[in-house]
Amino acid sequence: MPKTIKKHTTYSTHDHTVQESIADLRDKFKEKQKLMVAILAGFIAILIGIIGYISYNSYTANKALELESEAYKILYADFQTQPMAPEDRIKKAMELFKKSYDVKKRPHVLFMIANCHYELGQYDEAIKNLLDLTDRDSDPLIAPLARYKMAMTYIKKDDKPKAFSMFAVLSSLNETVAFQDLSLFENAKLLDEAGKTEEAKAKYNELITKFPQSPLAEEAKKALAGK
Repeated sequence: MPKTIKKHTTYSTHDHTVQESIADLRDKFKEKQKLMVAILAGFIAILIGIIGYISYNSYTANKALELESEAYKILYADFQTQPMAPEDRIKKAMELFKKSYDVKKRPHVLFMIANCHYELGQYDEAIKNLLDLTDRDSDPLIAPLARYKMAMTYIKKDDKPKAFSMFAVLSSLNETVAFQDLSLFENAKLLDEAGKTEEAKAKYNELITKFPQSPLAEEAKKALAGK
């Protein structure tokens, strides 16, 4: 009886190569899928972060403004149902200014904190805040105002050398034009009080020459006329 000849299935090299290529494509596709998922997840995380940052900034800005607004109302006795003593008003306003500054640090709020300390006679605290403000901020309006307030605080402390020094800084800076006439006038008054009459006259004359349109120029002329 003749033997049955078994047929062996043979695979060509081409078929094997095609299968390997398909497997490679699948692997590569899976890797690309993973990469795309990772990129998408990263993008979503960044987007959520941006939205959160904007929302937080918006919230903090609104909260800071709300506290600041309340401080001004108390400080200037607006909309008060129960009147407060001046010192109590300043203390309460300062507390709110500090809370506002803690929420969002803004130079003009720090100036108001310093001003409250000044009004309460807490001159060392006022100077500390003003020094912090001038170190942090170079705003052409806030920084000169802070330096002027610092000079006036030194006068209150009877530290005239530091007051003279601060007025000299104000007079020398180009961005302090708005305070130069005021600085010259206050400087002249200090010199006058110290008995330095000729130096005081020089400052009054400098004020009149440099700022003839300033209202303080007339005051300087009156001061000179009385000498």
